[in-house]
Amino acid sequence: MPIVPLGFYIILSFVNVFPNVDGMSRLTFVSVGVSVWLLMAGLISVPMNNLEKSLKGLEGNRLSVLSHLFVGLADLAFDTFLRVVFVILILTFFSPDVINFNPLAFVVLGLACLCCFGVGVLLGILNLMLGDVSRMVMIFLQYGIFVSGVIFPVSRLGRAGEIMAVNPLHLIVDSIRSLVVLGDYQAQGGFIVQIVLGLVMLVWACSTLFILKDELRGRL
Repeated sequence: MPIVPLGFYIILSFVNVFPNVDGMSRLTFVSVGVSVWLLMAGLISVPMNNLEKSLKGLEGNRLSVLSHLFVGLADLAFDTFLRVVFVILILTFFSPDVINFNPLAFVVLGLACLCCFGVGVLLGILNLMLGDVSRMVMIFLQYGIFVSGVIFPVSRLGRAGEIMAVNPLHLIVDSIRSLVVLGDYQAQGGFIVQIVLGLVMLVWACSTLFILKDELRGRL
């Protein structure tokens, strides 16, 4: 069930496991942060893990490999829709916060999605060429939620928090959460640089996939 991991963290926020944050309650901070994290983690893991199947599906099919990868994101899109509906209901009935949604969140979210998808494609290529890359990435995605400012603010962690603050996924989660809840764009300059690099990586990954498509199929 797509809302099980999200529901687990929301329950923990109800029993005051996580601290309150300046500007929003722990419930809002955790529910929005975990939702964004699960989406970004999925946009990295799905193309990375599905690239092999997509390359095999090219045989006798006119669809490009990228089209196969986008089709593979359908389940993630549905899961994300369910999580969004669930979070809206939770915040409507239980959150004390006034949500000041900023439409700019759609733009930032879209750019972040493209960047994470590009990272996933690139990691999928590396996984086919080097092997075992997906295992290491999945370990990070499983435990990275604890070092990305998703369920507690990194500003309260001292020196460790300063290190975590440069985590690209932390910058994405924190920027989108601020826009959704506070209506305020609090992203640092590092986030803009990250988005630009992410879009460059997306173009590079897609062009590399197109050039090495036949070679990668030969490795299957």
